[in-house]
Amino acid sequence: MRSSSIITLATQSKRYIEKCAPIIRKPSKFLYQFIGARLFSNNLINLAQVYGTGKYGVHYYAAHYEHHFRSLRKRRLKILELGVGGYDDTSKGGNSLRMWKVYFPKAQIFGIDIHDKSALEENRIQIFHGSQSDQAFLEQVISTIGTIDIVIDDGS
Repeated sequence: MRSSSIITLATQSKRYIEKCAPIIRKPSKFLYQFIGARLFSNNLINLAQVYGTGKYGVHYYAAHYEHHFRSLRKRRLKILELGVGGYDDTSKGGNSLRMWKVYFPKAQIFGIDIHDKSALEENRIQIFHGSQSDQAFLEQVISTIGTIDIVIDDGS
């Protein structure tokens, strides 16, 4: 699907939601994510846009990730992402973790962040609070998770 078609589809989806849900003056981003995840679950570029990650548009990593991960989508994996996002705001971030959760429907998703992001945990997403430069912390994380199949370094 071409990017112009995706934008058109996203715009049409937004209009449809607003038309069908007139009692919702401003549909939440979670409603868009819910619908977008169902429409685009097998397309990482579209999911990156739906979830508002920096992996498409800012950096364009999503196309590269999809090229390498496409054949792994349906496997039971343990995926660890370094850096959850949202800086020191404990209620913000986690967008790419949610994107990975949808793209890899059988995977356990783990995140590490220097700020406490435990409020963002949900089914199949676990977040550890610590520094990626702390060897003892990383050993404890690996001890808890076990073998990690994919590591995505999005930390600073």
